[in-house]
Amino acid sequence: MPLVTRIPAGTRLAFAPVNATWALENRSVAIRVKGLDGIRNRIEPPAALDGVAYGIEGPVAIPTRLEAALDELEKDTTLRELLGEELVATFLAVKRHEVAKAAEHVRDDGAADWLDRVDEFEIDELFEFL
Repeated sequence: MPLVTRIPAGTRLAFAPVNATWALENRSVAIRVKGLDGIRNRIEPPAALDGVAYGIEGPVAIPTRLEAALDELEKDTTLRELLGEELVATFLAVKRHEVAKAAEHVRDDGAADWLDRVDEFEIDELFEFL
């Protein structure tokens, strides 16, 4: 992986993962340690990223919508095995219920400005958890 010394213009900086990269103590990557499956199966990871993971080409992008992330979890047999079917099935059911509830109440769910605004429903439903 190339060292990223400059963050591309227009890149959102949330210091949250955006792609399938790993490193030590780097909040811009998806995984900060090797996975248990990798250790068990002696899978050699790619080189750790040295720098910011935003804007680099190559790694698989992490889903930006909860619906897509849930679909990926449902397909991930390794993670389902590690976490247990009962936990994963319950988590998927709860989160899909939340997605459906939000889709009913959030205006223009998925619109271009969706990430840049907070709807009244989100304030009523979620701010108590902050």
